[in-house]
Amino acid sequence: MGNNKNKHIRCAECRFAAADKKASDYTQKRCKTCDIRDTCGVCRGCKARGSCKARTNPKLKQSCERRQETVCSRQSLKWEAIQCGCPDSGYYRALLNVTPTGDRQKDVSWHGCPQGEKRCGR
Repeated sequence: MGNNKNKHIRCAECRFAAADKKASDYTQKRCKTCDIRDTCGVCRGCKARGSCKARTNPKLKQSCERRQETVCSRQSLKWEAIQCGCPDSGYYRALLNVTPTGDRQKDVSWHGCPQGEKRCGR
């Protein structure tokens, strides 16, 4: 059949394939209080059931947004980017779950390279 050294380890099974947190796409979860800005309990400039003072005053708006960022800082992963971490590979630092046209994929579908190493237990 062939030499084992020429066999490509699929990127999905390679130990060098790892999550790239910076390239991943996150969505910010907002708390229910901040969904309706007019009745936001976070904005201290808001009246109980009236209009938001932060909308008319730029300084209050900036302060209000900072408070919202603090309260609503929980993020959830929307799309996890997977990157090649093998410095000897031609795919080094390439995102492995992106198509050549730049479309994001849920799973890694790249065929792999000769430098790939199978993960333990697979």
